Amino acid sequence: MMHSRLLAFLTCALTLGFFSPQIRADLSIVTQGKSAFTIMIPANAPESLKAAAEELQRDIEIASGAKLPITKDDAATNSPLISLGRTKPAESAKLSTDQMTDESYRILTKGGNLYILGPDTPDGAWTTRNGFSSGTANGVYSFLEDFLNVRWLMPGEIGRDVPPAPSISLPEIDQTFTPKFDFRDVSHLHDQSLPFQYASVMEWKIRQRLGGATNWDFNHNWWRTLNRSSRKPSKGGVYPWIGSSEPDSDSVREIYAKHPDWFAMDQNGKRPFPKSHYAKLETTNPDLVKWFAQQAIETLKASERPIAFSLSPSDGSGWSLSPESKSLYDSNPDLTPDPEDPLASASMSSVVAKWYHDIAEIVAKEYPEGHLTGYIYSSYINPPEKVSAQLPDNFTAQIATSRAYGYGLYRPKTQAYFNRVTGDWAKIISGDWYYYDLPTQLLRQSSAAVGREGDANFAGSTGIVTPAAPEIVDFIFPQLLRSHIKGANIYGVPSFSNAALSNYLLAKMEWNPSLNAADLQKEWLHRAYGANAGTIMERFYARLDDWFRDYYQKNETMRYELPIEMLKDLYAANYPEMEKIYLDASAQSMSKGQSSRLQLIGDNLIILQWRLKNLSFLPKNLSSPLTRSDAQISDMIQEGNIKRDFQMYPGLTRRSGGSGKLPWKVRFSDQALPDNLPQPQWNDDSFLLYAAKAGEIQISTRSV
Repeated sequence: MMHSRLLAFLTCALTLGFFSPQIRADLSIVTQGKSAFTIMIPANAPESLKAAAEELQRDIEIASGAKLPITKDDAATNSPLISLGRTKPAESAKLSTDQMTDESYRILTKGGNLYILGPDTPDGAWTTRNGFSSGTANGVYSFLEDFLNVRWLMPGEIGRDVPPAPSISLPEIDQTFTPKFDFRDVSHLHDQSLPFQYASVMEWKIRQRLGGATNWDFNHNWWRTLNRSSRKPSKGGVYPWIGSSEPDSDSVREIYAKHPDWFAMDQNGKRPFPKSHYAKLETTNPDLVKWFAQQAIETLKASERPIAFSLSPSDGSGWSLSPESKSLYDSNPDLTPDPEDPLASASMSSVVAKWYHDIAEIVAKEYPEGHLTGYIYSSYINPPEKVSAQLPDNFTAQIATSRAYGYGLYRPKTQAYFNRVTGDWAKIISGDWYYYDLPTQLLRQSSAAVGREGDANFAGSTGIVTPAAPEIVDFIFPQLLRSHIKGANIYGVPSFSNAALSNYLLAKMEWNPSLNAADLQKEWLHRAYGANAGTIMERFYARLDDWFRDYYQKNETMRYELPIEMLKDLYAANYPEMEKIYLDASAQSMSKGQSSRLQLIGDNLIILQWRLKNLSFLPKNLSSPLTRSDAQISDMIQEGNIKRDFQMYPGLTRRSGGSGKLPWKVRFSDQALPDNLPQPQWNDDSFLLYAAKAGEIQISTRSV
């Protein structure tokens, strides 16, 4: 009897749908390589949406073999849809982006269709903060990651990772996401003089959803502004006021002749003509303040776009020693001088804050809609003591924690400094503000580390392998969230061949700063190299972290340059272990794509071994599977920088630009070629060129 009642209850429950969530059917996009679905976009879709639709089409085809057609919403179709953006079917389904925030997206399954939509800035237009909203594209790339498990590990086809999925079924979805940052950039990743590489890296950045609805300029703008006085701003340009950043110009000389009191006073009470872009202005001069405010107003009015005008001082030291400026010097709470300004014994925060306030007040009265920006940085990193620390309403700040540059956050003291300055300003700033840094970067190498003089800007990350430092990344982003910072511009590493992982972590964390970088690193290594090799490469990067952490903690002045001592004490000392771990990983079973990605690390270790041997930091007779001759190294560098979707070794060769006479002595001879033709050697200062035939000779050069 009890059994009959229980059976009756279960029958009733199923009839009433109590268990309907468990029996609800999935939405089948592809079944065994076949699909009836069409991808639909608006007839007036912007380029961002078109590119996302093509990527969706491509990745579904790679995963399943089914190529879904793409059609515009002005064409009739009876097939089920993946509707992207504000299509007519989306409007019929009562879906709108009117109340959505810029860059947000919604993914929804409804009525047998899949809808992905978000606010999209039309081509040729911009947001009210000079940026772009690619909400629908953000949704498409997020859908591909979350539901098809797609990853773009690095630029180009070598970075595309799409797991096979002969059938693609979706659960019921109603997902909305708004990025916490409205400005996201991993910068300095490409060379615009190499169009195909530039396009490849930009595609990767777009798929990582970098960009943003805000695009304010914060750069050092003093000498640009003084140099623009003879230029008429163009309408519609992003930054129409940009001029030379150097003071040695006719415009600056003309201003100096009329207003020498606008320039900084030295220790002798003189106001010398500025010698470099590090020179300072007399920020307390009321006429200079008025003039600078008028330049801002003129520039802002002339632009069709809602740009912001930067008030940021020039980089470096050399602040005015006038009585008026010195009266604004604050005490310096830092125990050690800022390496960006090593001579500073005081904080310049009140000097700079007064400059920001005075100009902002004039602009607010004369052009209320105008917007201003400026750095919180270097010797003005701490809140001011002698003027109001509350920033004006028409001013947006970007903090650049310069003492934390270049893996400095491996140090507990630097972490404490980082938390203090961001936390102190977070208590003061009520509106939006932003973050600028290069915390996982070796920006350049000293000339001695390169091997000869004259190459001081040789890229520090080239021909080595650097850690992605997830512990640093996981330290930074929670503090940015606690400090209500709204966006970040962080230097990436253009050497994707060894730093794709580092760039990936930064991009993912900027899109969603609540993620965990350590988890992202583990996933990336396994996706990039496969489970077995990925596990071994986890050890490789853990050891890199250990070596860098130890080196930075022992060398407290180390920042973002790679000194020759580091090549010896860190890289040469640990090279055998680095090579062994890599070779263990390369011996594992991998797919062709995984093997190609791992070989990129091997190529950098080959270059590194060659460099260390040339510097006598490794034995000249050392021989290993990664040993190559000079000629082989030359071929690797040449091919690696030209035939890839990104530069393998940026900075290692420099293409000769422009035209003009070569600064070489050339001697012509009718003598026949010698039997033993001499070959140029690395670091040769001179060599002979033999023409194969008579006639005009064209020589293209590269500096190595």
